[in-house]
Amino acid sequence: MKKIALMIALFLAGINMWAVSTTYTFTSLNWSSKVGTIKTDGKTDGWISDKDATDYNEGRTDAEGRLYSRGVGVKTGTSGAGATSVLEFSNVRRVEIDFCQNSSKGKGTIYVQVGEGEIAAITVNRPETSGQGVYNRQETMTFSECSGHIKFWVECQENGIYINTITVKADNGSPNNPGVSTDVFKLVTSKDALNEGDQVIFGVAKEGINYMMGFYDEANSRNNIFAVKATYDADRQTINRQDECIYTVGIEENGFTFADQWGWYLVASGGNPNKGNNNYLTVWDSFTSRNYGDYGIWNVTISADGSASVKSQGVSRSCYLQYNPSGANNHPIFACYGDEQYAKVAIYKLQETADVTEPVIIANFVNFGTQIIDAEAVSGEKQIEITAYNLSDEIDVSLKNDNPVFEIGSVQLDRDGEPLIIKYNATEPGLYIDTLLLQSGTTKTEVSIMLNVEKQKTIAEAKQQPDLTTCYLNPVVVTKKYDRYIFVEDATGGMLLYDAGNQYGQGLTNGNILTGVCGYKKDYYGNPEITLQEQFSVAQGEEKAPAIATETLTENDVCSYVRLENVEMGEGGRSVIFNGSELSFYDIFNYVGDYHYPTSMTYSVEGIVYFYDKLVFCPSKIEAWEDTGIEHIQAEDNISSKNIFDLTGRKLNKANLNNGIYIVGGKKIIIKN
Repeated sequence: MKKIALMIALFLAGINMWAVSTTYTFTSLNWSSKVGTIKTDGKTDGWISDKDATDYNEGRTDAEGRLYSRGVGVKTGTSGAGATSVLEFSNVRRVEIDFCQNSSKGKGTIYVQVGEGEIAAITVNRPETSGQGVYNRQETMTFSECSGHIKFWVECQENGIYINTITVKADNGSPNNPGVSTDVFKLVTSKDALNEGDQVIFGVAKEGINYMMGFYDEANSRNNIFAVKATYDADRQTINRQDECIYTVGIEENGFTFADQWGWYLVASGGNPNKGNNNYLTVWDSFTSRNYGDYGIWNVTISADGSASVKSQGVSRSCYLQYNPSGANNHPIFACYGDEQYAKVAIYKLQETADVTEPVIIANFVNFGTQIIDAEAVSGEKQIEITAYNLSDEIDVSLKNDNPVFEIGSVQLDRDGEPLIIKYNATEPGLYIDTLLLQSGTTKTEVSIMLNVEKQKTIAEAKQQPDLTTCYLNPVVVTKKYDRYIFVEDATGGMLLYDAGNQYGQGLTNGNILTGVCGYKKDYYGNPEITLQEQFSVAQGEEKAPAIATETLTENDVCSYVRLENVEMGEGGRSVIFNGSELSFYDIFNYVGDYHYPTSMTYSVEGIVYFYDKLVFCPSKIEAWEDTGIEHIQAEDNISSKNIFDLTGRKLNKANLNNGIYIVGGKKIIIKN
């Protein structure tokens, strides 16, 4: 049997921490089970088979995380199969059965009896929709505090019914897992929760980034701290313990210090504030320095959702502690930066728990995260677990502010706790906050609820946002992808997506449609840019042709994909003369090369308008021809039968056709496409 829920009356780690809740996972056709990593001995725990079933399926999860096709099968030929618990349970209040059927078949009845009490039954009908039967689901049976051995059996009338787990809520739990104390690292949502001597872990305040900050190790990097793999719970409220990642909090007059296990202080050492912008993060034996000031004292600001701005009080211009997915040797790192362009950290504090004898109600902070309005409204729901212990009355549920955006699925819960569904429906962008009130007699608990609703922006709207504002873009189309640069457009203009780790845009080509682009807006040397922070969706679209420029280019055209027709090359082939103005090339795509461009030719160039101290042009294609009205031949055309010469008159064959300028059939000059 696998222990899913057996701790002491606190729900802190995404684990149902019940001293009196034991979940048995069946692992073989004769109802063998495990409790944690301890195999049942068949005498003090587990189940004794009354009648063997047919087979056991390991099961899988689908893309949405739903469990399917898992459990011990009872089929028509083994109808009546089941087992009896070795352990006697006292005051059983609930028994939950997790089971599934076959894809479109399987029906019958599941029976449960506690001691000599009445027999409870679950009717299993054929799945209403083909394919849905394989997904596991739970049914709960409620008892009037019966005691004794628990017996279950399955009468199968068609195909098969598969039993995965049985969860028992009673006054006693599994003898292999008595009530124990434990500790968890829980998300800090206010700096006031940080005290002298607290032990903390630095995680990442970004969904899907499962790393934490390790200790400084010069063997890995002298300038930053490597990230370590981390395990978060579903709501990122807790993080797993890793001893090589735990820092101790100190309190100083102007902020906090953080020391590793050897007593070395975390410091930002980027150097001279007027010259240096090195992103150094290291440790030292003191948190102040003649050269770097109070570089180991940190000002901490924490948002309600737990995202933390951690700023060094030293002289270094690179002062904000952040997570970067592509640091030293392309390994994720934690380092310091001059502004908050990368993922902020989240601080997790050690909270020790002990046996609970007093009445208590526990539930996690409910964070729906950021949701995007792309129509008239955005809606969704989340099921949270309410854990309770030693209560004598049912739990009343309400919303403190009665915010109409939120809706609770029940106004009263069982005194032993049970799942609660919370829904949201928002019609306007905004940050929505409310408080869930849980009360049983005089025992009360308040739980925060948070929802951030954003509206997607056009590129023109995103350009108007202040630097470091998080922006969510409407769908955009790729015009050029090169290394970390992804140029995109929509109907309102062009923009650069900067893929710092080259991790989000692998394989993108012209015409790809990107949906769900998110990142920090920034102007980089005058170029409107979004530093990507999340993975986006990619769809294949039609190739995007450049816009034909007819008027002089201005700063409004920056990051746009354009074609300049019938133009002259400037001296040395390092610029182009367009509408009487010289526009310098900026060879961001490593395209231009050391070519000689004859003045007798007429040229067309395609590329990206860019800003680098001044307005420049980044060519991605150059074409040239003589003013003879001859046929335009592309380099990729079948020209094997034609005479091909370089500009010196040397004859070439197609195999020698490299990037450059060529004369084809005595008429045509081709420059690389």
